[in-house]
Amino acid sequence: MMIEVEYKRWGILRSKLVFFGKDLPATAGYHFVICEDCYSKLPYHPCFKPREKTTTIIDLTQETDALFKQIRKSRRYRIRSGLKMGYQITHQEATMDSLIEFKKLYNKFISRKGATPIVSLNYFKELLPYMTAFRGEYAGRTLEINFVIHDGQIAKGFYKVRDESVKDSKLLNSIGSVIIWEILMHFQRQGYQTFDLGGLQINPAIQYFKLSFGGDVIPTYSYEAALTPLARAMIKIKKIIEQKIRRLYHIS
Repeated sequence: MMIEVEYKRWGILRSKLVFFGKDLPATAGYHFVICEDCYSKLPYHPCFKPREKTTTIIDLTQETDALFKQIRKSRRYRIRSGLKMGYQITHQEATMDSLIEFKKLYNKFISRKGATPIVSLNYFKELLPYMTAFRGEYAGRTLEINFVIHDGQIAKGFYKVRDESVKDSKLLNSIGSVIIWEILMHFQRQGYQTFDLGGLQINPAIQYFKLSFGGDVIPTYSYEAALTPLARAMIKIKKIIEQKIRRLYHIS
């Protein structure tokens, strides 16, 4: 199985987005075609620019005890202590309201660290049927939101944000560990085979966090085709705009 959606990139350019594909899709009639998170290298195609990265795959078909045992001892401690704290971990189908809330938090906290700010939600909106929102709360306050995309067999950590305005460090120490554990348990109960924790080409702290859950480190492949002169021109314009937005967020 795989996820395949059509959307208007930047609100005007007809585009196709594929996750977990096993073949390169047809390109006729599109400005962009993007394939993300392919677990095997796909045949060469002159239009597609490939990119290789690594990720951590968790086997959800094993017994729960074995799944917990493969997690590093220090991370297991965080999970146990976090469960005792009384976090409320809930999940629901992603909605436009949850996307809007996420966008506000993401642009307030994550963009300041150098990530590209979320300007449009068109890309996310088309993925709503394949996306679940997991929320970690304490005493009614949202501490963290995780979006997971899934196709019935594979689930993948997609985007996440934490409310870094929370001053009590004890509240934040274990929330990330607990919410990932609860996500693993949710998709295991649903009969999913694997959970993809996401790419490891980030900063060392995030890499350490993901690797501490065990699993197998494997290569994944992404492919992007800009198929028209307008699409290629828009990419150049996008890079210029992103640079200006990053400067703006760093200054404010």
